[in-house]
Order: sequence, then C-alpha cells, then structure tokens
Amino acid sequence: FIVFHAKINLNSDEARPTYFPAGPHLPPTLPRSKFLGLEWTEKDNAESSTGAIARFGLGGGYRIEAGLFDSRRSTAAVADLMLGVTPDGQIANRLAIVSQGDTDKSRSGEFRLIREWQSGALEHRLTASLRGRAKDKLFGGSKRRARGPGSVFDTPDKWPEPAYSLDPKNEDRVRQIAGGIAYSLLWPGKASLDLGLSKQHYSKTINFADPALPDTITRDRPLLWNASASFAVTGKLILFGGLSRGQEDAIIAPDIASN
Repeated sequence: FIVFHAKINLNSDEARPTYFPAGPHLPPTLPRSKFLGLEWTEKDNAESSTGAIARFGLGGGYRIEAGLFDSRRSTAAVADLMLGVTPDGQIANRLAIVSQGDTDKSRSGEFRLIREWQSGALEHRLTASLRGRAKDKLFGGSKRRARGPGSVFDTPDKWPEPAYSLDPKNEDRVRQIAGGIAYSLLWPGKASLDLGLSKQHYSKTINFADPALPDTITRDRPLLWNASASFAVTGKLILFGGLSRGQEDAIIAPDIASN
C-alpha cells in the first residue's frame, strides 16, 4: 500500500519579454546581466499531486490493484510581448496579457483484476479494468494592455503597472468512465504480444462566461483498442511494432487567441 503527496509552489517568477521581429531578421544583441522585463509581469504557479495505490494478492494467480489520484494546479501570469522588433531595437507595440485565477483540478481512479499464469515457456496475463476521471478547469477572462511603440532597451520603470480588472472565467468540465480488458503474452528472450480493448463513456461541457457565446456539450462513446508485438532477432536486436486507436481531450483556445 503506497500513499504519496507532492507539492510545488513557484512564486514571483519574472517574465522575460518575448520578441516578434518586424521582418526576416534577428532582434538586436541584448546586454548581459540586465533585466529588460517589467517589475509587475510575474508568474505564480502552484501544483499538487496526491494519491494512493494498493495491491492485494488473492491466490491462484489472481490479484487486485487499485489507485485513487488527485491533481491540482493554479496559475497567475502576465505575458510580456514585444511586437514588430527592428534590428536597432525599436518596437511597434509592447503588449501585456494578464491572466489570473486559472485552475485545473482532476480526480481519477482505477480498479484492476489481474490473472497471471504460465504454460511451458510462455507467460500470460489477463487484466480487466475500470477507470474513471473527473476534470474541472477554469480558464479565460484575460486582459490585454498595450503600451505602444518603444524600445527593447527600455528600463522597467518606463511602463508602470496599469489598472485592469479581469473578466469572469469560463468552465471546462470533463467526465469519463472506461471499462476494458487486456491480454499480454511473454516468451522471455524471444517475443511478446499485447492486446487491449476498452469502451469509453466521455462527456465534455464548456460553460462560457460570455452570454453571447453558446455553451457546448460533447458526448462520445468510442471503442478504443491497441495491439503491439516484439520479436528478438538476436540478443541485441529486437523488432517492435504497434497500432492503436486513441481519444484526445482537446483544450479550448483562450479568449485572446486568433488565427
């Protein structure tokens, strides 16, 4: 039985400017050991992971494995963008994108029933599993602040922190349950085979803070599978091949994104 917890806090991480040249040329050479960012463009990030894993032998080649996990992340950041940078260091516009209160919370769990047995030189494993995941994300509501033209060599006091208020957050809610079965065959030192099949029950709901944007709901129940095999040609050369069908949980582009 294993219980773990990990936490990382990164506070007041100074944001370095990102340069976007005005044409097919490099920005000017910058002085070493001199901070050219802004005093108020800092990033705070907090992450934590907590979980428990248990294994129980049942005899006769059977055993149970189970796990519960909780992951959380919160971010507050300011991006410092210099647009239209010329070789002499002039910029067409300096843009700050302020984002605070973005959070990501995920709870998941898995239960496995495993049977292992051997026939001659072959080792077999059959696994039945049930998995679940719940993810809640708050995103968006960022604000842009533009300073206008300037120079990459401007000192931080050239642009004091402007006043701003952030917009409400959008909500991204995912719920997923999957049941599956997998089979593994191992011929030690010679070959292996892995097969898997699972049925997914997936739903994703986006609640936009902007009433002008319609909320979206996505539901899917795909059948996912995987197959892989390996063969030892020599003691130092192994051939491997695999094929799988997966599912992507795509994130939503931020409010300020444009193509």
